[in-house]
Amino acid sequence: MKDIKSMFFFGDSICVGYGFSSHKTWVGMISNYLSKNNIVVQNLSINGDTTRMALLRMPHDIQECEVDVLYVQFGLNDCNCWQTDYGVPRVSVESFEGNLKEIITRARVSGVQTVFLATNHIVTIPDLLERNAIYNQAIRRVASIENNTHLIDNYSNWSLEFANEYLLDGVHLNERGHGMYYQHALLELKGMIE
Repeated sequence: MKDIKSMFFFGDSICVGYGFSSHKTWVGMISNYLSKNNIVVQNLSINGDTTRMALLRMPHDIQECEVDVLYVQFGLNDCNCWQTDYGVPRVSVESFEGNLKEIITRARVSGVQTVFLATNHIVTIPDLLERNAIYNQAIRRVASIENNTHLIDNYSNWSLEFANEYLLDGVHLNERGHGMYYQHALLELKGMIE
């Protein structure tokens, strides 16, 4: 890809870096690397966001901006069940898949050249573990049918056996987890830049 001037991250607490200063997160490290290549990085991720909430932010956060590359990672909040949900995910898997497609469509019509669509890593919270795997399958399906959409399969890079070494609380990344994400994302992005 030529003439990349900007890359935006659009996700939830995994991209925000819950519990860490922004410069110590994997997105912060990617931003530092990309800035050396004169690429402007914006992290428009919000803790607790679902794809439904993200779609409401699309016009202002993405569509009004000049974005060349968009990294999208949602799902852990979509598949989560709050006590008041009575066992129903915050966003159904069918709606989640449709929301991802709409995020990509809206990104494309606003000029985004390339979309990176990322699965979520393995988590260690038992009831979230199975739903996360199902929602990751939806992410893979969307990535396989959308043009110029590149899958970053974080789920396949982790094993349950080692997940505790990379997580703060069973879901969010610790320092080693941020390092793992950074290394994996950098491999994908280097190919795009170079």
